[in-house]
Amino acid sequence: NKLTKKEKFLKLISDDKTNTVARAKVRQEDRVFTRLSQQIALTILERLDEINWNQKRLADTMGVSPQQVNKWVKGGENFTIETLTSLETVLNTRLIAVQPQKKQLQ
Repeated sequence: NKLTKKEKFLKLISDDKTNTVARAKVRQEDRVFTRLSQQIALTILERLDEINWNQKRLADTMGVSPQQVNKWVKGGENFTIETLTSLETVLNTRLIAVQPQKKQLQ
């Protein structure tokens, strides 16, 4: 169902609303999420290397499947606060930090 050049042009100049801006915002938000998830994954992998652990040992220690750990270290996981806290405790490392709010002047 290919559009002709004329049809493409008419679509470009039409007054119909498009979702282009909304789609671009979603893509941008996804990039931020992906980048952070990949940074966490890299930190986990580096820490495992430092303490001479493999993914299976991490899985056993945390009571999760090796497949779950594999998802974490692939860099696409949407971590929960609970999971991050558990990982930080088990690996004895900081994975994410929240900046304290500055008090607003009145």
